[in-house]
Amino acid sequence: MTNGNCLIVGAGVSGLSSGVCLLEDGKDVTILSSEFSPNTTSDLAAALWYPFLSAPVGKTNIWGARTYDIMKLLSVDNDTGIEMVQTFEYFRSTQPDPIWMSTVDNFERVTENLPSDYVECFSFITPIIEMPIYLEWLMNRYKKLGGKMDKIEIKAFSEISNEYDIIVNCTGLNSGELCADSEVYPVRGQIIRIKPVIGQMHLDQQIPTLTYIVPRSNDMVLGGVAQEG
Repeated sequence: MTNGNCLIVGAGVSGLSSGVCLLEDGKDVTILSSEFSPNTTSDLAAALWYPFLSAPVGKTNIWGARTYDIMKLLSVDNDTGIEMVQTFEYFRSTQPDPIWMSTVDNFERVTENLPSDYVECFSFITPIIEMPIYLEWLMNRYKKLGGKMDKIEIKAFSEISNEYDIIVNCTGLNSGELCADSEVYPVRGQIIRIKPVIGQMHLDQQIPTLTYIVPRSNDMVLGGVAQEG
């Protein structure tokens, strides 16, 4: 292998983050994508740090902890669109300690003054990431580090030149077609946005009653839905 000529396919948050990390490691990086911000799926995310529908737990817990630490560091820069926010997660039954309990700041259990039908609440601090702002910051960082990009749709990895030492697949849902992977499938979400009226985040992450209120600088995201297929 040479000193590292890298190709990333896809320009959402995973593609840009991978590009920045590889550039910081001294690699030459090119991103190919059919769409760039503000026209990516990542632009539509609320978004917040929380291990939701993630597996395998052993790996995602490590990745999640590292991501939390990085988001916390980035939150001191207002240009990133990241803010550490007081968060409350509600439950209709008593819960064991979450595997991420030691990762987040100020974790505690609350059992008083809860909404009807809820018996317990996790209180903690977590990042909210305003994706259009964060993606713009990532793109600027990527360009400043010397990253290259081209708008092109890749329909098969066989189309890609063999000049690259490393290819990183960040195509998200499109990986199902590109890799003939039947285990990749869509999960439908639906949200509404309203004027911001509170500064705290409130969550019910149980699929049958999935609900979230995510405050941002200019709006609040209300959801939600998680429908497979």
